[in-house]
Order: sequence, then C-alpha cells, then structure tokens
Amino acid sequence: MEYFLGFISTLLGIGGGPINVALLMLCFGIEVKEATVYSIITIFFSQLAKILAIKFSTGYGMFDLSILWFIIPAAIFGGFTGAMLSGKLSSKIVFKVYQVVLILVIVLNVYNGLAAYI
Repeated sequence: MEYFLGFISTLLGIGGGPINVALLMLCFGIEVKEATVYSIITIFFSQLAKILAIKFSTGYGMFDLSILWFIIPAAIFGGFTGAMLSGKLSSKIVFKVYQVVLILVIVLNVYNGLAAYI
C-alpha cells in the first residue's frame, strides 16, 4: 500500500501524509488525530528505510547536506507545535483544518497542472 500511496503522491506533487490520513479515515474509520499519528509513523519508517538505502548504495555525496541545519530544527519545532495544537484542539477543529489544507493542496495542484500546459 505504501508504494501505491507514494506513486499517487508523486503524481500529485504532494507528500503522502494527506493521502495516508484520508485512506486511514475512510478504510478503517479512524479519527483524524489518530490517523495523523499513524500516517506520521508510516512516513517516518518509510523515509528512514530510504535514507539507509541511499547510505548503503550510492551514499550522500550527491546531496547538499548543509540545508539539514535548517530542516532539522524546523522539523522539531513543527512537530512540537503540531502536537501541542493537536492536544488543545478538538477532533472537529483538527478535521476542519485538515479539510482546508486538502483544498489548498488541490488548488495548488490544479494551478501547477494548468501552468504546465499554458
């Protein structure tokens, strides 16, 4: 299932998170907060496997790793901020935020699709 979600996410130009959350909620009836946690865990292990595969196959020489000094603190800050907000907000509000983000992703994808052909 992870390969299918990765394929669809690549076609749409988005990360797998929105699709993971939607499918977990739709297929398994999981609440949005719980689906988000499962999605993050799935993505974490998937990316960890990818990082290890790159390390043991081609190495990191072709990548500019200097950006990690910005990405890692931003990811930590975002994770703590998101966890804090999720703990304070109700599932109903989190679901509304999720819907707004999905609409923005759809609009962005439509715009990018049209821009590619115009």
